[in-house]
Amino acid sequence: MRSVKGGGGLLGAQVVAGSVVVVVLLMWVNGLFHQRVEMSPYLAELARNGSQPRVDVFVVLYKPSCINRAAIQALAQHTARRIFVVTPERYCRIVETFDPAVRCMDETKVVPGLTVPALAAIMEELGLGQARAGWYFQQFMKLLAWRNVPDVTPLFLVWDSDMIMLPQYRSLDLKGRLRLMRDDTPPVMAHDWYRNMTGWPLYDSHHDFVAHQMPVYKPFMLEVLKALQLEDPLHASPPTVLAWVRRNMQAVQQRFVATGLSEYMVYCWHLIMHHPEQTALVEGVHFERDYSLHPLTQAARLLDGNCCPREAILHAYLQQVAKQPGLEYAGYELGHGLGQCNFKAAPFADMYFHPSEMAQYQALLPPLAAT
Repeated sequence: MRSVKGGGGLLGAQVVAGSVVVVVLLMWVNGLFHQRVEMSPYLAELARNGSQPRVDVFVVLYKPSCINRAAIQALAQHTARRIFVVTPERYCRIVETFDPAVRCMDETKVVPGLTVPALAAIMEELGLGQARAGWYFQQFMKLLAWRNVPDVTPLFLVWDSDMIMLPQYRSLDLKGRLRLMRDDTPPVMAHDWYRNMTGWPLYDSHHDFVAHQMPVYKPFMLEVLKALQLEDPLHASPPTVLAWVRRNMQAVQQRFVATGLSEYMVYCWHLIMHHPEQTALVEGVHFERDYSLHPLTQAARLLDGNCCPREAILHAYLQQVAKQPGLEYAGYELGHGLGQCNFKAAPFADMYFHPSEMAQYQALLPPLAAT
């Protein structure tokens, strides 16, 4: 190593000191000052033969529909050991007909006291309005529902109810690393919440990880909840969790209330920064969204006055996308800005199926309690 002459002692010391600072910062960003879990033998064993393992899956369901039925059936076919569907209790008899693997979870019992109206009241008090309460409620359900299943598989999936898994989906690579998919659409504006709650720097503000599913390793999710300031996540009492929910909502910026919190982003950022050895970033887009805008769907709407695809149309669509290189699941989002589908119209207030199926599912609803 060359020496620096002419007063180089001081300069050299400054260079060394600066280098130490840089190294320390890099070590911190990469999580070397955090307790780390080495490459998991459990995950490596699951990935050994290259197939998708049978694991538990959690799905949060706003209301039953032809599409979340197809999504649940695809999960049961390709990966699910059990499918825990978090939904209002009155829909349980319906979703349990979708597949024998379904276990219905009353959404009001995941955290007693945490309901959509309760969250709406918190948001109103904080000046965030009530319009997005249902959306935020779903984010908290995805972070918390697994706590209610003592024997949950150590690896489980959180899966959006309008995403249909294809046979080529894999949650792990061949080394047993968790495959995280990026979404390059305009980012969810959860960055301020993320910084306020965790104190962490942003990993990458140019991409988000709202890929509508995530493979969750239980020890890592426990770390995420602790980083979000929920102490003793497995045993926290309902009042403690409710207070924690309130702190999270306080960290949401009012100007970004539409998408100010993200369960997917915080989990993926945590893994990338603190467990890079257990993380595989998947480049490119590996899923398709909004097929409900496809001409075939609109043709079905004209035929039936409803955007639920006939079985033959849905089968043809899934065969088509399964042949596209790299695609691992396909979205069929009925409720995103599709006024022509009447997804929220009065006749479909409780469910959304093809008109020929509505009566059989309506018969499974319990009568509404008298008010």
